[in-house]
Amino acid sequence: MAAAIKGEDVWVETAVLNGHPAEELAQYASERACGVIAMSTHGRSGTGRWVYGSTADKLLQLSPIPVFLIRAQESPPAIASEVTFKTVIVPLDGSNLGEAALSYATSVAGDPSLKIALVRVAPSDATYHGMMDPEFFEPSMYENAVKLAQDYLQDKKAELEAERYPVTVQVEEGFPADQIVEYAKGIDNSFNPDVGEGARRQ
Repeated sequence: MAAAIKGEDVWVETAVLNGHPAEELAQYASERACGVIAMSTHGRSGTGRWVYGSTADKLLQLSPIPVFLIRAQESPPAIASEVTFKTVIVPLDGSNLGEAALSYATSVAGDPSLKIALVRVAPSDATYHGMMDPEFFEPSMYENAVKLAQDYLQDKKAELEAERYPVTVQVEEGFPADQIVEYAKGIDNSFNPDVGEGARRQ
């Protein structure tokens, strides 16, 4: 494997670690002062995920540095020798932990042509209604929640634009993971930064 990816501009080191995968990987990355961990996920769900757990999830909780996850496929798509990201998607939930990903996004967005897309997912009208006691639910509650999400993203956009980063904002409605994935599908060559326990826990 090392021989296959080694090149004039690529330095490769190999290591065999013993122990719990996520713990050992996080420790190795810390000891070697690595900048990012890139790994594929098996995409298990249901019983398989419950029995085997998710190394990727555990690594996200333990890692002090960003973790770049790639969904494993039987036939991976062809990738150019040089990948250029055009958009960095940053999902935000309004918390300080969520905003910690912004520092990583701005470090990636060194190229002026690279856009930062701030996304927040609000519960859908039906979901929001189901969360509330019908006796106390008012349509204005849902409308206010969406407006607060929009105002929050606009504030973050202004802060980043003051630092001369090109920024777009989008409020989606529904379940966060599903909506973020759907949003990413509509953006060419997007990158979604995620960080470890040291900066964000979700």
